[in-house]
Amino acid sequence: MSIIINEESVGMSNNVYAQVNQQTDSLASPNKITIQLTSVKYAPLSETNFNQLKVLVDYNTNDLSVVNTPMTGTMKVSLPDGTPLKTSSIQKGYVVGQSGTIQFATSFTDKAIQRVNADVYLTNTLGTEKISNVLTINASSLTK
Repeated sequence: MSIIINEESVGMSNNVYAQVNQQTDSLASPNKITIQLTSVKYAPLSETNFNQLKVLVDYNTNDLSVVNTPMTGTMKVSLPDGTPLKTSSIQKGYVVGQSGTIQFATSFTDKAIQRVNADVYLTNTLGTEKISNVLTINASSLTK
């Protein structure tokens, strides 16, 4: 799947290009939860010296025993050459329903970083067990 998002803002055009590898067959999934990319935004934050990567994913619960239980998620961000940049997680976690949308976001002080890769997945509350598939996202921010 490839996504191209064009956003107009205050005389500046931010183009975000993203590619994602994902598993889409939730019925055949060995995971307790299946996640799918909804949107990606990688662009400068207004009035700061930061770039932000924001990822929205939709989830569907395959194992109903995890409905109404707490969980968390992780987003590991790296440069295209594999150099790790940042790992962030959903700080307080949340309670899983049968389906829903989850937002992951992180920012970087180096505005010169134009391209990043991210692995996004859901885990148990301790962060020790992956309970979803992993989405691998390649995003680039080109400011004109």
